[in-house]
Amino acid sequence: MGSPKFSTSTKNYLPELDGLRFLAFLFVFIGHFHAFSDIPFLSILYKYGYIGVDLFFALSAYLFTKLLSTEYRSTGKINLKKFYIRRVLRIWPLYFTFILLSIGILFWAGAVFTPKLLKLIGTYLTFSYNIFLPFFGRHIPLPHAGHLWTVCYEEQFYLLIPFLIPLLIRMSTRQRIILFISSFVLLNCIRWWFIEKQMPFLFIYFLPVTHFEAILLGIVVGFMKRGTFKMAIYPIILAILSIYLFIALTFLPDIQTVSYLLFISYSLAGLFAAVLLYAILNSGYLKKIFSYQPLVFLGKRSYGLYVYHTFATSVISGYSDNLYLSFIIAMSFTIVLSVVSYKFLETPFLKWKEKFVIVKSRPI
Repeated sequence: MGSPKFSTSTKNYLPELDGLRFLAFLFVFIGHFHAFSDIPFLSILYKYGYIGVDLFFALSAYLFTKLLSTEYRSTGKINLKKFYIRRVLRIWPLYFTFILLSIGILFWAGAVFTPKLLKLIGTYLTFSYNIFLPFFGRHIPLPHAGHLWTVCYEEQFYLLIPFLIPLLIRMSTRQRIILFISSFVLLNCIRWWFIEKQMPFLFIYFLPVTHFEAILLGIVVGFMKRGTFKMAIYPIILAILSIYLFIALTFLPDIQTVSYLLFISYSLAGLFAAVLLYAILNSGYLKKIFSYQPLVFLGKRSYGLYVYHTFATSVISGYSDNLYLSFIIAMSFTIVLSVVSYKFLETPFLKWKEKFVIVKSRPI
């Protein structure tokens, strides 16, 4: 037998997932648009907009599971060097550019670079901000960069996933189920200890070992065959179920309230992300909706949208007393920044990244 061939086309590209990326960003954007905090209905989206982060996590876990599984099954291994080069070229240029911008804003404002502030900057530079954030508190983040804890979280995930996938592939379905359940129980025990000790919200929400459901379930969806539930449950029903999961979440206390109800809150958020993801992957109707070209266009630029949105919102604050006009201006400015960034900052590195791709997925 000849050596297995790997994919050199973009047949693995799923445009509907770019549409879902934009939805995830929209949740986060609303969750950070503080003017919505006192508006009926919108205040609910504001309060629970953090669920967009879980959508991002589930999407990342699913995509890396599928792509690395395809690479492993096609080539018999995962090329770690190329994997990490791809991640560096995708994440680092925009991330470090924005960190430098944030430091520049501090310098321009005349901030005193105390040892504590320098240590904080060091956590951003080493992608460990989410781990040390509980010790620093949220009162001295870099300007407009507090939300980048999620990038640090995902960088830590990248350290694990290329080693985890070969292990999972070699397991039987039964062994994988046992491992997933065992991981869920173990990580919940860690969370229980944090809650039992009444650790602050910061210690629970930002750590991978206590905020894990979306990542874990994204990997589970990655190992599920298309149409697993199709005979028993139509995907559109699963999409409706995801809506009910979100509604159920809104009846629970705010995520910052440390109590044993957090077990339910985190599980509902993770299930919402995974169920919606699976529904979109398996529903022709939902695929058409989320493959709508403007959504795909924005979804491809979701990294920039996410990175720039707090800065953009801050810049336009006060430009209009009209709440909804302010929202439109902030969103428009964020989109402009992300489009410019994608074209002139990210695309050159994305083209370079193509040289290290083994399983091609999304076109630039």
